[in-house]
Amino acid sequence: MMQDWIGGGRPFRLFVSGLHGKEHEVTDPILWEFSERVSKKNLKGSLVLHSLGREDREYVSTLDNEYWNTKTGKELLQIVEKYQPTIYLELHSYSDPSKLTNPDRIDKKGVPPLIELETGILAGSVSPRLRRDKFRKEDFCFLLEIPRDKGHCEEIYEILKIIGQGMDREDIVEDLKEKFPTQMKKSKKYYELFYEENLSVPAY
Repeated sequence: MMQDWIGGGRPFRLFVSGLHGKEHEVTDPILWEFSERVSKKNLKGSLVLHSLGREDREYVSTLDNEYWNTKTGKELLQIVEKYQPTIYLELHSYSDPSKLTNPDRIDKKGVPPLIELETGILAGSVSPRLRRDKFRKEDFCFLLEIPRDKGHCEEIYEILKIIGQGMDREDIVEDLKEKFPTQMKKSKKYYELFYEENLSVPAY
């Protein structure tokens, strides 16, 4: 386990990486590089960067109920319960985007497809179970998927900066809408269709 704590007080932001498989090989370096870029002097509130990465671990999706019984899943629940963040981000990596962006993902996986914010950088909400059970409606929960071969591109750090400096859900969503108007509108539409009447679970 690796962790970096920046700042103090509220709002409390939690960024996690290495949630399954060998993703940490790609996402951890990005997380620690972002830590070096954060303006500790100007940051208001707290930002905790936490790696769940482990070697010799099978890949289990966070969408599977089985995940929450794994050592990593239990650790994730523990840190969310401990810190009670109001701003939460998961950093993932992928090799094949087709399964993540396929419109049929709702039927196959039970969740909406991810949208492309920048070239190759996909985004969406976190596991519905985690979103519903561990966060309030007014909290901000977001997921970024990065290509395994993309490396440290500036676009990733710009998105992390928007979320890392945001004060609350409304603040972050407005900034993301300003930078990615079409993409965020599409994302919201997916989740409104998915949750239909159950809008107590927001898009992100």
